[in-house]
Amino acid sequence: PVQAQYLPGVRWGEETPIMMQSLMLRALSSTDALLFVGRRPWGAGGDFALVTDLVDFQAELRGTEIVARIAMDVRIVRERDVAIVASQGFAAEAVAAGDSTDAIIAAFNQASDAVLQDFTRWTLARLGRPL
Repeated sequence: PVQAQYLPGVRWGEETPIMMQSLMLRALSSTDALLFVGRRPWGAGGDFALVTDLVDFQAELRGTEIVARIAMDVRIVRERDVAIVASQGFAAEAVAAGDSTDAIIAAFNQASDAVLQDFTRWTLARLGRPL
């Protein structure tokens, strides 16, 4: 049977979709490949928008292992005509080193790092600014 549980004593700093969006913005901004990266367009409007959907953010028990899984769908939308110019799904998993809260959080960090690296490379390549 499917069972939902929460990690005791753990609270993310933001709601999970907002937290992932913040990490995505930080990842893109840290490359210095784009003039502006933010939640709102700079000036009258932006060139492109990212539309994201956090599909999966969970830890699950598989046999004796705890696996953190993060999956998201991303669409790049050209602002001037609201056309989707590219879309891609990203997912990563990481096995926790144990069943402690710290080990599970470390697995989430590892999975999110992998998703964000793939997302950043893909996004910049689609925008003509590969790393």
